[in-house]
Amino acid sequence: MSETEQTDSARTPKKPDFKTDDRVKRGNLIKVRPQDVEIQEGFNLRSKSRAFQETVARYTHAILHGAQMPPLKVRYSPDRRIIVRDGERRLLAYLAAIEAGAPIEYIEVIEHKGNEVDDVLLMIGTADHNSELTPLEKGRGYKRLRQYGWSVGQIAEHWNRSSVHVSDLLLLADAPVAIHQLIEEETVASYTAIEAIKQHGDNAINVLTDAGAAAADDGRGKIRPADVTKARGDAPPKLQLFKPARRAEVVKSFSDLRDIVAKQVPEPAKVSDDALVEVPYSLLSQLLRLAEEDQKKGKASPAPEVSEAASEEPSAIAAD
Repeated sequence: MSETEQTDSARTPKKPDFKTDDRVKRGNLIKVRPQDVEIQEGFNLRSKSRAFQETVARYTHAILHGAQMPPLKVRYSPDRRIIVRDGERRLLAYLAAIEAGAPIEYIEVIEHKGNEVDDVLLMIGTADHNSELTPLEKGRGYKRLRQYGWSVGQIAEHWNRSSVHVSDLLLLADAPVAIHQLIEEETVASYTAIEAIKQHGDNAINVLTDAGAAAADDGRGKIRPADVTKARGDAPPKLQLFKPARRAEVVKSFSDLRDIVAKQVPEPAKVSDDALVEVPYSLLSQLLRLAEEDQKKGKASPAPEVSEAASEEPSAIAAD
């Protein structure tokens, strides 16, 4: 190279490059072969339900059409195994896409470090920001945390939830497998099942089975709270527990509650039983206070039914 060429080369600025830009920091992404990533059986909180399979199929279709998936999070074990900790459905989609002919050799992953508790917190936390877990799946996560020594209060505080919410989902996670199957088959909503367990205990599965038969006879595929009531032959709950002196206050409270629900759920027929409705704490607190005061005075004697407006309690309100 001549002296002139060397001078021109020295004057020519280098092409900008991420690797040499001092504003850029190297990340912690790693590339691995999808076939080398393992799935630990029973680790994922998600049920292998129809919804799970549909999501895998949707991800596969997206990958085959050039979509970029977020990196998986994996654990690297001492025996050199690469185990997925977040992203099982994406991994299955990658494998399905490869089988369908996609030229995928490597995928991006991030190493996840921590103990078993960190694994559970990762699954619940990631799902809350992406594809949320069902109540049953989240209950399984709470149950694992309980097995690792976490109290109901600790779980509730960590996720900014109420203790009632955590206790309800733990109750669901502890329920018989047969009830879990009804939920996964979308025969019954999670919160309908929770109420059945609270009311009927070990007999809840029989009640739900009878309710399912009644729903099928009516040409419906899903159990409603009213089906559970009919299955036991119980009369719908009335507001007769409140003494006449309190009735006007109760009627107003439930009227306010009905208005709140109506604004948030304009078309009840199109809303799932698992849907959440935001209710002011002050209103719930007032209703709880009325009930507590009445209970302290003893059970009220049967009284004439209150007005229709007061007796139309919302069929399902999940306040958290």
